[in-house]
Amino acid sequence: MQIHILLHKSIFEMYFTPFSFFKEEKDVLIFNILHNQQNALILSREVFAYFREKYKDDKKFVKFVDASFTKWLSRGGKIYKSAQVITDWDDYFIEIAQKYEATCFFSFLLSENKQIENAVNEVTILSKGIKPHKDWAKMQLAAYSTFNLRYWDFATNAQISAFFYGLFSLHKHNEIMLVGRYAENLNQHHIFHFYENIRPLSFSYYTLNAPEKIAEGKLPPEQKKGKPEINGKWWNDLCPIFGANMKLFSTSDRNLIHERKIIFGNFIIELDDDIENIKVERQTWKIDITFSPKLVQSIQQKWANFIEVDFLD
Repeated sequence: MQIHILLHKSIFEMYFTPFSFFKEEKDVLIFNILHNQQNALILSREVFAYFREKYKDDKKFVKFVDASFTKWLSRGGKIYKSAQVITDWDDYFIEIAQKYEATCFFSFLLSENKQIENAVNEVTILSKGIKPHKDWAKMQLAAYSTFNLRYWDFATNAQISAFFYGLFSLHKHNEIMLVGRYAENLNQHHIFHFYENIRPLSFSYYTLNAPEKIAEGKLPPEQKKGKPEINGKWWNDLCPIFGANMKLFSTSDRNLIHERKIIFGNFIIELDDDIENIKVERQTWKIDITFSPKLVQSIQQKWANFIEVDFLD
């Protein structure tokens, strides 16, 4: 799976304008978005024809245009042909965006355009991305497939929540996986309450238990009643948030789990501190976000070594 991306014609215009690059940060972003092997571009025959016609007197540059579109198509790009004559490029961009809304992760504009912003969901404006806003995050993922943030990038806990909500709003899938050494105190943390608005989802938690707590994959009734040190409390407190599609998997092998991760689709959020500590008061943590189908597949290979916990009545 790749990240499918739609770019407005004006972005290609910047790319194909000779000697325009590397003047500003957005120039670098555009270059990297177009050259990121993880991206599959949604392309247009009309846009392709426009640039071939524009540079028709420069045969070498036309070859560059041809080679660029051929390369983008070979990386899994989609090609779109309008059923009508193009009279307005903004209307055409809206037409393509609405056609591919279900499969397109990111749509990018060069600068503000209210007509497009009102018609296209979650469109990102390259000239407005400010760290750590979700538009900035989308740009980083599209350009580099990864980025990181630290505690000093956030001013308030509400800003941290907004950042996570923005990431999770990318979900075009129905499964969330959480990897954490322990299952305590998650119900107290503000970044999880977004689930109340996007259920139903399949939610799986992979965690660590002592050997006697995980024997035969059963959680004894006395543990389910709510002792703070055991996973029964996790189930009782979080079920109202995550719903009935929640599953718990555990292992006693400390060689299998130490990390803290949240996986959704082919996106991975990695934390270097416990999830309940991701708040502005604690000046210790870093968040790494990566898009990598290969890495997700590698992580999932160890799930077979975890045992699903059966919550007994």
